[in-house]
Amino acid sequence: MDKLTLQNPLFATYVIAATLMILKAVSMSWLTVVRMLQENGGFRSPEDLRKTPLNPTPDASQLERNERVERIRRIHLSAQTHDLRATLWTVGSLILLFMTVRTLIAALGY
Repeated sequence: MDKLTLQNPLFATYVIAATLMILKAVSMSWLTVVRMLQENGGFRSPEDLRKTPLNPTPDASQLERNERVERIRRIHLSAQTHDLRATLWTVGSLILLFMTVRTLIAALGY
């Protein structure tokens, strides 16, 4: 286990690569949200038309397809059923969380 330290250049490189991949994966979801807010549209669900502080003047046109939002959203999609996508996303997310926490614990020396 002494090789799994940040003093090991190979492990340190892995930590950097894994961290960058995690940041990329998480940032794509936020990028979609930011684009939807910038465009004030591209929402998917009728529930998105509720009046909220972030959407003070809801309009039915916000549910219309918005190509700028859809372009980012397509990056997330695969051609599988929702159940399969949700299962794969959940498994992947749990693995990423586990790896991130273990790396953080190792980096902090606990």
